[in-house]
Amino acid sequence: ILFAPLAQHVARRFPRVRVQFSEGLTEELCGRVLRGALDLALVTTPQRNEHLDYVELFTEGVYLIGAPDDPRMRARSFTPGAVATLPLILPLSEVGRALLPERPACAFRVDNMIPLKQMVMAGLGYGFLPYSGIHQELAAGTLAAVEIPWIRARRVLALPRGRPTSRATREMVAAIKAVSATLIADGRIRGVT
Repeated sequence: ILFAPLAQHVARRFPRVRVQFSEGLTEELCGRVLRGALDLALVTTPQRNEHLDYVELFTEGVYLIGAPDDPRMRARSFTPGAVATLPLILPLSEVGRALLPERPACAFRVDNMIPLKQMVMAGLGYGFLPYSGIHQELAAGTLAAVEIPWIRARRVLALPRGRPTSRATREMVAAIKAVSATLIADGRIRGVT
């Protein structure tokens, strides 16, 4: 949800700057920052790392997602115990699994949200994503969702500790903050604390 508005923002303000956008799991992106392959990464609920600094952006609500015709998705809420009985499609990342209070049954593991959403739409199980990752499918009616108030996604920027920060990186941090604020105000990121 952030890539296109961020690219537009950067292209307007800095038309001669070239930016590389990469998608990946939190651990993978943090590793790329540590190796110097990325200047910064927008990550979710990272584990502490003494070689990274984190800039807090926001914490957003997480939703249990299911197929739109699934009768279970008519529930207004789910307890941790009820979720633990569902066949879940979970990220390979331990970060995502750590958000769950109990170790649930896991039907499948995936490395990003595209196959997760496709498998959920096919009725193969249930997943967890923030509203920002499912708003288009909800509007189209291809997914159903129930907010899970006991799971939150903490969004932060990971930057290398001790490495000089370039002007381009400082400008990108400011741009990410500005675009995030706009998306929150527009309702495309929900449940923000």
